Amino acid sequence: MKYDLELITDELNALSIILKQIQTHSLILEFGPANGRMTKYLKEVLKCDVYIVELDKEAAKDAMKYAVDGLIGDIEQYEWIDKWNGTEFDYIIFADVLEHLRNPQAVLSKSKRLLKNNGKTIISVPNIAHNSVLINLYKNKFEYTSLGLLDNTHIHFFAYNTLKDFCHYAGYIPVVEDAAYSNVGENEILCGFDDVDRDIAYNLKKREYGSVYQYVFTLQKEEYVKWNEYNADYRIKKNMPIGEFKIYLDRGSGFCEDNSISYHSYLNDRFIKEIVLENCEEIRAIRIDPLNISGIFKFTKIQTLDQEGEKNWIINEGICNGKNIAGYLFFDHDDPQVIIENTKFRGYAKLIIEIEYVCVSGEENVIKTCIDIMEKKAEESKRELLKYEDKIEERRLLDEELNKCYEELEHRMEEINRRDQVIDKQRNEIALLKEELSRRAVELEHRMDEINRRDKKIDKQRNEIALLKEELNRRANELEHRMDEINRRDKEISIEANEITLLKEELNRRADELNHRMNEINHRDERVGEQENEIRLLNDELDRRAEELDVRMNKINNLQNELNQIKALKIVNVFQRFKGEK
Repeated sequence: MKYDLELITDELNALSIILKQIQTHSLILEFGPANGRMTKYLKEVLKCDVYIVELDKEAAKDAMKYAVDGLIGDIEQYEWIDKWNGTEFDYIIFADVLEHLRNPQAVLSKSKRLLKNNGKTIISVPNIAHNSVLINLYKNKFEYTSLGLLDNTHIHFFAYNTLKDFCHYAGYIPVVEDAAYSNVGENEILCGFDDVDRDIAYNLKKREYGSVYQYVFTLQKEEYVKWNEYNADYRIKKNMPIGEFKIYLDRGSGFCEDNSISYHSYLNDRFIKEIVLENCEEIRAIRIDPLNISGIFKFTKIQTLDQEGEKNWIINEGICNGKNIAGYLFFDHDDPQVIIENTKFRGYAKLIIEIEYVCVSGEENVIKTCIDIMEKKAEESKRELLKYEDKIEERRLLDEELNKCYEELEHRMEEINRRDQVIDKQRNEIALLKEELSRRAVELEHRMDEINRRDKKIDKQRNEIALLKEELNRRANELEHRMDEINRRDKEISIEANEITLLKEELNRRADELNHRMNEINHRDERVGEQENEIRLLNDELDRRAEELDVRMNKINNLQNELNQIKALKIVNVFQRFKGEK
């Protein structure tokens, strides 16, 4: 596994710096824990509850042994926001993670949602502006490595000022700025200061943040820091040592490395050191090497202190392998020396040295030129001094003019102070406006989240409406089909009604015919009465015909009954058919 490395807490590295800032029994969200080397320490040593987000499944299995809960997946999918929404962490850790992300600023900004109001986010990122990278760039080389500053999986790079802006735009303010360091030639990038010109090497050594390997920033929410007026804790060493300050002690065998004391010298205006000397009676002489680079130095104090008291040494009492011009020592080589002889110490002794670095240069020609210029300037100064002795009166007049100018300057300073007060007032107003802007930006972000949530809800409702429309169209088609069926059945009922009407007409016709026949029979009966006498004669014949008439009447009644049954049956069938269709 690529990042399955051992956790080293007793050295100055990014992880040890992070762990020293974590309080025990804290609630922590750790992004990119790899196999869980820091997760284990947080749980077992600091007794913290740790939640993790890791992309690599195999690494996540190892890290989950020490985590309360975890998520396996891409950080930039933001599943962790929904998973732990409502949880507020004391610390959120991005240890060597942000440089691997496509949009690290968005991730860092969104992480604030899960951070307590007074919580802290700790990040560590590599320094792309390390001197090792710059040396190779000067050599027209930019080569990725498997690990380190130019890890072949890095897609974002940071330098100090860019990192500060990056945190600000994410809504954070660094409250602790720390770093891990690595000198050129002591890391995975194979190069050295010998690969470039001497003056370039010197300028690289003195540039700020050139030896910073990783930045470790502790961040807090911008609004919280402004409200509580928190001052940042700046711990970064801007410069690496530009050389060595050495003290050689001659104990009878001359000056040698075995009897020497070394200190790193940084690019500061002064070097002040108090050195305890052991076995002082053996010391015959002291050699001071102010720096192993050419330059212009001024010893403001060389003091020794023993049982007999203190003694202040001046350069004229020692030996110097440079040029002494008005107390300034000019060295045009890389081995400047000042030797103090006839040192006689008794018992315990101290050596106190204060050096002012007037000019430090990696180019010897610069120092030689400075020496020549200074000597010429010294001669010119002597000549000018003779001229100035004749101009004392002119100087007095100038002093009077200067006093007037001073009074006018005081007046202008008062005006400047007044304007400064106005400016301070305007700055306070601007600060308030910035706070309001930050608050509104946070509010806007919340509103955008609400809009996105409502958009999702609207999309869901739109899908439901589309399904309802489809169901409505289906039912409309089914209704249309049923209406066609009803119209068809209405036509059939109309036809059957017409048939019933015809049957009724036929029945009425037959009834009329029967009535006609009955009237004819009655008429005949009357004739029979009138012709009773005649009939009497024909009584037998009449009885016979009466019987025959009865038979026919029975047949007629039977036919009438059959006709009524047929009519009733037709009506029942039609009604049942209509009822079934309905």
